[in-house]
Amino acid sequence: MAAQLAALAEADGRQVFWVRWRDPLDLAQQMTRVAVACGLPEAELEAARAGRQSLPDVVWRQLASARRWLLVLDNIDEPNALDPHGEPVALYRGWIRPHGRGLLLITSRDTSEQTWGRRARLLPLQPFGPA
Repeated sequence: MAAQLAALAEADGRQVFWVRWRDPLDLAQQMTRVAVACGLPEAELEAARAGRQSLPDVVWRQLASARRWLLVLDNIDEPNALDPHGEPVALYRGWIRPHGRGLLLITSRDTSEQTWGRRARLLPLQPFGPA
């Protein structure tokens, strides 16, 4: 389903970014690449690397200014590991932020409204049959 949405978004002229969950460090690297592809200035990236700014803040500030993108965060089955400061995802201060000028799609086995927060729109899917 996510791949189909990505194909439709790309056909519509959106930049499509697919980030697969592996671990927190890899997520930070992939999200940084997304922000750079959306025009993140090197000076802002360096400020985050030097610890003068929060990397998630820098990335999402750039995504808020970029237009026509789809970001798929795939296999986010450990949402508690997403926030660099250990805050709940539903506070929207870490790597998950439901704002910007693009579309954010998260795939996860965690279907709790409490996990994802009140701004998330949950679309539960049933397992596909063999056919």
